[in-house]
Amino acid sequence: MFTAYQRRASFFLMIFILSGLAFFTSALEWQGNKTLHTLMESTATLVAVFVGILCFLHYFAHRSDKLFFIIGAGFVGTATLDFYHALVTSEFFDLLFPSPPPSLIPWSWVSSRFFLGASFLVAAFAMLPRYQNRLSNTQIVCFSGLFAILSFLFFAFYPLPRAYYPELFVSRPEELIPALMMAVAGGMFYIRGGWKENDFEYWLLLTIIVSLMCQLMFMPFSLRLFDNPFNIAHLFKTLSYLLMSIGLFISIYRLFASEKHLKQRLERSLDKSTAATQAKSGFLATMSHEIRTPLNGIVATIDLLQQDIQQSEHRELLETAENSARMLQVIIDDILDFSRIEAGKLELDKLDISPEETIFQVVDNLSGQADKMRVRLRVNCPPDLPVVLADAVRIKQILYNLIGNAIKFSQGLADRQGAVVLDVEMKEQDEHRGILNLVVRDNGIGVSDELKASLFQPVEHGKPVNDLSDGSGLGLLLTKHLVDLMSGQLEVLSFAGEGSAFTVSLPLEYGDQSLLKTKPDLSGIFVIVCAGESLLTESLIRYLKHGKIPFFVLKSADTGPALQMANQLRSERLIILNSYADFSVTPGMLACRMPDTLTGSNIHFVTFSAEFSAYDEHYLEVKHDGRVIMHPSTVSYHRLLNTLNDLACKILKEPVHFSMADRPELSMTVEQAVSCNRMVLLVDDNSTNQNVIRQQLLRLGFLVDMAQNGRQALSMWQQNQYSLILSDCHMPEMDGYELASCIRQEESSFGKSRIPMIAITADALKGTRSKCLEAGMDAYLPKPFSLTALSKCLAPFMNEFDKKKTAVSDDVDGVDTQVLIEMIGSDDPGVLSQFYREFITSSRYLVEQLHQHLTEPCNNSLLTTRIKKLHTASEMVGAFYLKASCEKVIHLLANGANIKELVTDLNTCIQVCHGVIHSIEHYCQELDRIVQKR
Repeated sequence: MFTAYQRRASFFLMIFILSGLAFFTSALEWQGNKTLHTLMESTATLVAVFVGILCFLHYFAHRSDKLFFIIGAGFVGTATLDFYHALVTSEFFDLLFPSPPPSLIPWSWVSSRFFLGASFLVAAFAMLPRYQNRLSNTQIVCFSGLFAILSFLFFAFYPLPRAYYPELFVSRPEELIPALMMAVAGGMFYIRGGWKENDFEYWLLLTIIVSLMCQLMFMPFSLRLFDNPFNIAHLFKTLSYLLMSIGLFISIYRLFASEKHLKQRLERSLDKSTAATQAKSGFLATMSHEIRTPLNGIVATIDLLQQDIQQSEHRELLETAENSARMLQVIIDDILDFSRIEAGKLELDKLDISPEETIFQVVDNLSGQADKMRVRLRVNCPPDLPVVLADAVRIKQILYNLIGNAIKFSQGLADRQGAVVLDVEMKEQDEHRGILNLVVRDNGIGVSDELKASLFQPVEHGKPVNDLSDGSGLGLLLTKHLVDLMSGQLEVLSFAGEGSAFTVSLPLEYGDQSLLKTKPDLSGIFVIVCAGESLLTESLIRYLKHGKIPFFVLKSADTGPALQMANQLRSERLIILNSYADFSVTPGMLACRMPDTLTGSNIHFVTFSAEFSAYDEHYLEVKHDGRVIMHPSTVSYHRLLNTLNDLACKILKEPVHFSMADRPELSMTVEQAVSCNRMVLLVDDNSTNQNVIRQQLLRLGFLVDMAQNGRQALSMWQQNQYSLILSDCHMPEMDGYELASCIRQEESSFGKSRIPMIAITADALKGTRSKCLEAGMDAYLPKPFSLTALSKCLAPFMNEFDKKKTAVSDDVDGVDTQVLIEMIGSDDPGVLSQFYREFITSSRYLVEQLHQHLTEPCNNSLLTTRIKKLHTASEMVGAFYLKASCEKVIHLLANGANIKELVTDLNTCIQVCHGVIHSIEHYCQELDRIVQKR
C-alpha cells in the first residue's frame, strides 16, 4: 500500500507523462476512420458499463458510502452516451439526423464528456458534510436517465452548430466546459484528502486527471474528424475508464481482505468469549454447589431447632437466621440464572400446565411472608383459565420476583395497611393461542420517575437507591429477561408514595384441555356468603356462579331470606362462607328457621382468616369444633369447589399435628427398621450434611446407615436391606449417577425389586433433574432443603411403606407372590408361609446336590432331573428369574454340553437360588408377624 507522499507524487508524474505525450505526438500524422472510431468507442462503452456495474455491486453488497452509487450511475450514463456516439459514426444515420457528421460526432463526444464531468462534480459535492445524504438514489438515477434522453432528442431534432474553429488557438473550445468541471471536481477530491488512505478515491482522482488531460491537451486541438489528437483522445478516454476499473478491483480486494481479517478476529474473539463464558458457567456451577452444601447444613439445622425451641425470643432469632439463609439461596439462584441468560443457555420448557395451579403455588408460599409483614395479599383469578403450553418454573420465578417485591415494599406503611393484588386474565387471540396477563398491584412506596429507567438494570450497591437495593439487585432484571425470552411484554406504572402496578403479558399456546380438573358433583348444596371484604366476596361470587352453585349474599345478620331460598331449593347441605363480614352467623341464629331438609349436622361454617400460614397444598385447617379456616390469599376456584365437596361428603377432619411423641421409636433395632420399611441408606461425602440429614430422617421416623461415596454405598446395598437410598450426586470414587446406574443394572440382571433412590444435590443447574432421572433416580431434592421439603419428597414412598406395614407385601426380590396365591386360591398369610417354607427346604437340598456336580464326575441325566425339579419349584412360587436360569441350563444339557461348558451358567443358577431363598425367608418372617397380630 502506497504512502500519501507516494500517491501525491504519482499524480504529478501522471500529469508530466501525459503532457510529454501530448508534446511528442503533436507532430504525428495519424488519420483514422469510422471503423477505428467505432471500435474504440465500443471498447470504451464496454469498460464504462463494467465500471458502473462494479460500483453498483460494491454499493449494494456492502452498503458503502454514496460515492460508489453516484460514480456507478455516472459511468452507466456515460456508457450509454458513448454507445450513442459510436452509433452516429455509421453512414446509416447520416440521413436520419438534421446535423452532418462533422457536427454530430464531435457534439455527441462532448455530451458524454460533459455528463462524466458533471458526475464527478456531483460526487465531489456529495462528499461535503453539508450535502451528505441530500441526494437519494432515485434522484440520481432519474437525473442520469433524463440527461441521456434529452441528449438523444437534442441530437435527433435540433441542427447542431459547427464543432471546429480552425481560426482559433483552441479549435474546439466546447471541450473546455467538461474540462473545467473535471478540474473543479479533481481539486475538491484532492483537498478532501480521502485519496491518502482510500484506494477507490485514489484511483478515482487518477481517472479524473487522465480525463482532464485528455480534455485539455488533445481533443481541443483536433482540427477534423479522426485526426491524430482525435484518435489519441479516444485512447486516453478508454485508459481513464481502465484506471477506474483497476481502482475498483483493488478496492473490492482490500474490502474482502479486510472483512476476512475482521471475520477471523471476530471468530477468535468469539472463541475467547465462549471459553470465558464456559469457564464462568463452570465456576458458577462449582461455586453454587460449594455454597449450597454448607447452606444446607445451616437451613436444616435451623429447621430442626425450630421444631424444639419454644421461647418466642429464640424463635425470632431463628426466623431471622432462616430468612437470611433463604435470601442467600435466592441470590445464588439469581446469579446462576443471570449467567445462563448472558450465555444464551437458558432454555424454556413447553409443557401442559394449569395457570391457576401455577399461580396459587406461588401465592401459597408467599402468603406466610405477607402475613408476617402484615400485608394483605389477594388474587383475582378467573375460574375458567385454560391449560396452556408454558414453562411453569419460569412463570413462577416471574411471580415470585414481582409479588415478593410488592410485599416487601408495602410493609410498615404509616397511614394504611399494605395490600398486594394479583389480577389474572386470559385474552384469546385465536383458537390456538391467547395472552396471559398478570398484573401485580400494590399500595406501597412506589417508584419515582428518575428510578423507573433503572428498574430493570443491575443495582449498583454503594449508590443511594433507597430500599430498592435490597437483595441481589437481579430480581427485576431477571424478570425482564424471562419475559423477553417468552416473547412477552413487561410494563410498569408507578408513582412515588402511591404504589406500583407491574403488568406481564405472555403469548401462550393452548394445551390439552382434557387435563382440566373435573368439577365435583355439588348438587343439593346451598351457600350463604356473608359479605365482607369486597375483593374476596367478589371472587367467591364469581366462583359460585361459574360452578352453578345456588347461593345467597348476606349483608346483615338476618338469615331469613337466605334460609327461605334454601328451603325452596330443597337444599340438603348448607355452607356458610364468612368473608371478613362485620357480623357473624351462629347455629343458634339458624335453628329457628331451619328448612325441613336440613339438620344441624348438615350445616358447615367456613371462615376466611390468616391466623395460620398456608404453604403448598395446605390452604385450610379444620378446628376441633368442625369449623373450617381457609386462608384468604389462596382461595382458587377449584380449591373452593373441592372444599365444598369435602364438607358435603364429610371428608374433612381435624388434622393430627406432628409432635416428637408421634414419631417412631428411635431406639428400634435394624431388624425392626427393616421389618417396618424404615431403613434408609444416606450417601454423602460431607460430614455436616450427613449429620443434619440424618437428624431430619430420624425426625421422620427412619433409621439411617451412612456411606461416604458411591462405591461404599453399592457394597452396603448389596449386603443389607434398605427401603430407600438418599444420595448426593458429586462424590469421590463413584458419584451418585454411577451409583444409580449400577444399582438399576444389578436389579435388572438379578430380578431384584426396585429400591427408591432420591438425589440430594447442591447442583441446581438446569438439566440436573433430568440427568438424575435418566441415571435411574426416582426423585430430585436440591440442597438446601427443610424438614418439610424432605417430608414432602418422601411422602409418596412413605405411603407405600405404610401400606406394606399393614398388608402382605407383593414385592419380594425375584418372586411374583401373586403366582402362589392364584395357584392355591388363598392369600392367607399362614398358608402362604407354609408353602414358601416347603420351597425353601426342597430348594436348599437341590442346591446342595447341584454343588456336587461342580466337583464330581458329571452325570448329565441326573443333573437334568435335578435342575428340572428346581425349575418346577421356582415356577410354582413365581421365582421368574430362577426359572429362566434353570431353563438356560436345561437347554445346554439338551444340546449335549459337558460340565466345563456348564460351570458358569450352573454357578449363576445356584447363586440366584440362594438370593431367592434369602428373599423368601424375610417374606415368611413378615407373614408370620401378621399371623401373630391376629
